[in-house]
Amino acid sequence: MDEVMSSLLSTVTKKGKSNFKSIGLKLLVVSLILIAIAASIPYGYAFYQKSKTAKYSQVDIQKDLDKLLTVADTVQYSWMRTLNPKAKKVEGGIVWSQEKQTGIM
Repeated sequence: MDEVMSSLLSTVTKKGKSNFKSIGLKLLVVSLILIAIAASIPYGYAFYQKSKTAKYSQVDIQKDLDKLLTVADTVQYSWMRTLNPKAKKVEGGIVWSQEKQTGIM
């Protein structure tokens, strides 16, 4: 970082010639990068907020499950418990309808 700052702040090269053009170019590049970052912040924040909200509520999922269970070819599978001590309390199931090509885990 010190090298970058010293190269930005030095106005004279080793040969004693003026280095204002390269400094101006470097400042322009840094400015454009900062503007791009500042312009992308609202989009990033909107994406972050969208990712925090659930797509479906528990009520919606229960309604979909009830509808799925009324279809004749619906099959249900239970997840088996594991011997892994970190996942001993994990339970669940799979409900799938071949006719509707949809399911719920």
